[in-house]
Amino acid sequence: MLYTVSKAILFAILRLFYHYRVMGGENVPKDGGVILAPNHVSYWDPPVAGCVTRRKVYFMAKEELFHVPILKYWIKRVGCIPVRRGTADRRALRLAAEHLKKGGCVLVFPEGKRVSPGEVKEGELGIALLAQMAGVPVVPIGITGTQPLFRKICGVLPWFSKIRVHVGKPLLFSFPNKAHERTKAFEEAVHVIMNEIQRLKTEKLT
Repeated sequence: MLYTVSKAILFAILRLFYHYRVMGGENVPKDGGVILAPNHVSYWDPPVAGCVTRRKVYFMAKEELFHVPILKYWIKRVGCIPVRRGTADRRALRLAAEHLKKGGCVLVFPEGKRVSPGEVKEGELGIALLAQMAGVPVVPIGITGTQPLFRKICGVLPWFSKIRVHVGKPLLFSFPNKAHERTKAFEEAVHVIMNEIQRLKTEKLT
């Protein structure tokens, strides 16, 4: 209930103030396990990406957020999975994989953290490992307009930015059975995902 209400409120805010528009939303499978993989420059990116589908989305979020009063209550109940940054958090990966194997939709930021607008950062191998563990496709998502959240009209008056989201087609990877061959396969998969995200960020809405 809390998830549904929160999503409805956030969606209304995005549409009303930020002219939120999505292209390619139909590329998110209507059922079955799937990983959503958006770029990350703002705290607004999780709800922005989560609103591309009517499905319930489980978010992988940094563990520090679970120690913030009030916020921790909310994120626990809307389906966030705590992740310890700076290490291969196997527990978080197992929890996410469980949701995926049950047919859930999990959102993962490939970079692992927020990056500055215009900065190009290599993705972490965790997203490829998760895709391999659960045997599910990855849907790349390019987001623009969340940083900065305000722009200037005629160079003077501040106004809300226009948030645009481009959803790519699902990417299904095949990984080798031999463990020593997987690292290279993971690197190649992450490279493909990041390239597709960069391409989607530059597309214009039709």
